[in-house]
Amino acid sequence: MTPLHTPDSPPDILYIMGTGRSGTTMMHVLLSSVPGVTGAGELSHCLQDALLDDRPCSCGTVASRCDVWLRVSRSVASVEPDIRTAAAWLRNLDWHTAFFRTLTGPPQTVLERYRQLNLAIFTSIAGSDRMVVDSSKYPSRALMLHHAFPGRIKTLCMTRHPSGLIASFQRANANEQKPKALLSAIAYILWMIVVLRIASLRLAASCLIVRYEDLVTDPRRTLTAIGRWSGLDLEPVATAIENQQSFAVGHLVTANRLRKLGRVTLTRDDTGPRGFASRLAGGFLGWIQRGVGL
Repeated sequence: MTPLHTPDSPPDILYIMGTGRSGTTMMHVLLSSVPGVTGAGELSHCLQDALLDDRPCSCGTVASRCDVWLRVSRSVASVEPDIRTAAAWLRNLDWHTAFFRTLTGPPQTVLERYRQLNLAIFTSIAGSDRMVVDSSKYPSRALMLHHAFPGRIKTLCMTRHPSGLIASFQRANANEQKPKALLSAIAYILWMIVVLRIASLRLAASCLIVRYEDLVTDPRRTLTAIGRWSGLDLEPVATAIENQQSFAVGHLVTANRLRKLGRVTLTRDDTGPRGFASRLAGGFLGWIQRGVGL
């Protein structure tokens, strides 16, 4: 497939930021099911997970034998011959430790290299599709992409009540995300409340906040709001959810339990955290999250 996009006409980007276990991957699957839209999961990790570690893709083969990741490998190699160095460089800009450095934007030389690297990733994944979904979650990456592709990106901010997050962090998930101890979960959730709110304010109208609880309790209303904001026709997606249809997960390589399932359905998870301290922490963090507008 010959990509139809150029450096002067990149695909549109719909970026999903949020905490782990907040439904970002499920949202990615739903949005990527729309004709003309494609995605391959958490693209901030793809150099390491697909090109260096050659992890299994959700399509059923390893990344080095998957058509999507072969295209990405060739495209990235044309701008970054040393993939290992590029992967480390990308982490340094995208991940949590870079957040406050990305608020004002990097030097122009750094921004241009960042643009070229991500352009190689996005165009090779998009092919002839007009939009790419990236569910990397990091607020730092949301800001960097907005600096690099002004006017071509919108960011969906996924939030979930901290009680649900803590309950999810308590569950074992072998070979994927490890459980978090309560204090680690509290620190992580507090950090994410702060940076998600700052990022959403910085991104203004190009950012839409969506609550996981709204998606699972009233998917049609939630998807209708996302559709108005993004310009996507999500009516067929809402109908498919109401008919309990499943969705293909696509080409995911980054650790997430959904990538092993092939097809998934939107289901509601009301499990609460175990233990009095966990329930108390979830309630208190929820109060903070609501107070800041998330």
